[in-house]
Amino acid sequence: MDTSKIPRLPSKSPRHIIIAIDPQSREADHTIQWALDNLLDSNRDQVDLVFALVLDADFSTDNVADIPAVYDYQYLMEIEQQIEERTTTAMKQYEKQLADQNIRVHMKVYRTIGSESRNVLVEYTNSSKADILIMGSRNLSAWKRFFWGSFSDYVQAHVHCPVIIVK
Repeated sequence: MDTSKIPRLPSKSPRHIIIAIDPQSREADHTIQWALDNLLDSNRDQVDLVFALVLDADFSTDNVADIPAVYDYQYLMEIEQQIEERTTTAMKQYEKQLADQNIRVHMKVYRTIGSESRNVLVEYTNSSKADILIMGSRNLSAWKRFFWGSFSDYVQAHVHCPVIIVK
């Protein structure tokens, strides 16, 4: 079955669509372009462009003792700030790409640690009563999925709206 083009249903009802991407991944470009080409309608869609920024460095003063003397807590916090700034800049490019196509879009970046990112996305999607969630796929092998788990499998099992996973 060819699913490269999903027909747009003739409806004028407004839709709240969430697009969850990692703005620094290769899949982000493809996911945004797919959504523009196949689903988004500037006359009815409100898009929330969402990214859960994973900062695995949940530093506390207890952790600082394990860090070599050349790296202090402030330096590590500066690195986190730089990562957050780069991510926000990349997200703004995707926000502009959608806005240039007359899509109403709002960008949201959440700071998380570890596997909390999937919970943040589930909670946000459910609380905002989204009509559709679109997200990219990391295309993990079966072996990697077994050890790391699948972000998209978890999210689609816990949100209360249809999920489109762009491959």
